[in-house]
Amino acid sequence: MQVPTISEECVGAFKTPDTLAAIFHTDGHQVTVAKVLPATTTWEDFIHSLSSTDVAWAIINIRYVTTNGGKRLKHCWLSWIPEGFKRASTKETVAVKFMSPMVLSSLRLKCAGHAEHGFHHHAGTMEGMLFDDLLERVSKFERDPIDPASVKAFIEGNPSF
Repeated sequence: MQVPTISEECVGAFKTPDTLAAIFHTDGHQVTVAKVLPATTTWEDFIHSLSSTDVAWAIINIRYVTTNGGKRLKHCWLSWIPEGFKRASTKETVAVKFMSPMVLSSLRLKCAGHAEHGFHHHAGTMEGMLFDDLLERVSKFERDPIDPASVKAFIEGNPSF
């Protein structure tokens, strides 16, 4: 199975300001934008917008403020393979799962200009999408404490910037 090409609309979705996330799907030949969620989308609504039966990828724009007023926008590249994901044959299921990291790498390279922009997160269950876990990863090298009010506002779809 060959890695699908990345459509130009994916690059546009990545560069769209004021979004919470862009979710991508593939038909096996090309990766396209499935939906773009505005920054006013709640974290719970974002999680529920992920398919429970099909593979997807997303760029999540995580926004928070530090206690000294520093505004942060961190990118999380999500590879979503739902628990229990299956295709018509075991061979096809394995091929799609094997291809998923390569698609994510291609997305990162095409959209951000290099594969190391942001961090990668793999999940397949709702428990794998706990916001506190993602926040801990994006803020790993943060010198100042994070303002809890900005995190609460972000989760509720009211980002502070």
